[in-house]
Amino acid sequence: MRFLNYILMTFLCFTLFVNIEALHSEEVPENTRDSSSGQFLNEISLSGDFAIIINAENSYKNPKSNGIRKIRLLYLQSSREWPGKIKASYVARENEHPAQESFYKEVVNMTSDEIFDYWRTREENTSFSKPIALNDLKEVIRTVAKNKGAYTVISLNEVEKMPARVRVLYTFENVK
Repeated sequence: MRFLNYILMTFLCFTLFVNIEALHSEEVPENTRDSSSGQFLNEISLSGDFAIIINAENSYKNPKSNGIRKIRLLYLQSSREWPGKIKASYVARENEHPAQESFYKEVVNMTSDEIFDYWRTREENTSFSKPIALNDLKEVIRTVAKNKGAYTVISLNEVEKMPARVRVLYTFENVK
């Protein structure tokens, strides 16, 4: 696991230096692949099925076993902030998206139907509302890049390289 973390950190550092100009740009670099059009937006070589990505300015770091619990609490809005009082906001994907479905199963430990029921009940009984879903990968990444507390889930086959303004927090492999 340490070797995998070392590889990931080396890759992210390399990406940061290669894309240093992107840190000052509000635009998503033009070569990441949009799942609907197949168009490239950027290039990545991480293994795994899906990843949780966050804004690069968010300094949150925790071992995956502990971090998944935090992500679950943030998603369910049982916790509303990252450490450091950064307001968390989940950028949802469309419900049928494979990464979104895997996120529900592996992180939230619920099915799509259970998620639907959870948010319906929350919206009826509280002031909380479910995350708004975006369909366009470019818009999803752009939203995470602009908001320090934002996080989302992506299929790793959608992108080949992460824009400098976002980073991979956790990857998940062999998700069925």
